[in-house]
Amino acid sequence: RGEGAACTPWGVPEIAITVPTLLLIVLYVSFAFTACFFSLSVNTLSECPRTAYTGRVELWYFLVKVGATFTPYLATHTSPILTPVVVMVLGARTLALHLIMQPFQSH
Repeated sequence: RGEGAACTPWGVPEIAITVPTLLLIVLYVSFAFTACFFSLSVNTLSECPRTAYTGRVELWYFLVKVGATFTPYLATHTSPILTPVVVMVLGARTLALHLIMQPFQSH
């Protein structure tokens, strides 16, 4: 308490805001995850039937954003190179899905 005091999110008065905040984060991420996964794009000009279901591409892009947000918090416990590696791997997978599934990439 006061200037220069350590951060204690699990302390007695602070836990009243920590728990609801964590609950809202989990609810938002799970809702966004579900909405991205079930998104559907119908393109009648596409020759590949798999391109009708583009939610996987949006889902991977969402995972890139979540990974870029949360891995810096883990970097203090692991190697600092973790964040760029996670973002690069998820970004490469998103790019691969775009090239495989999106119809405008195949023409």
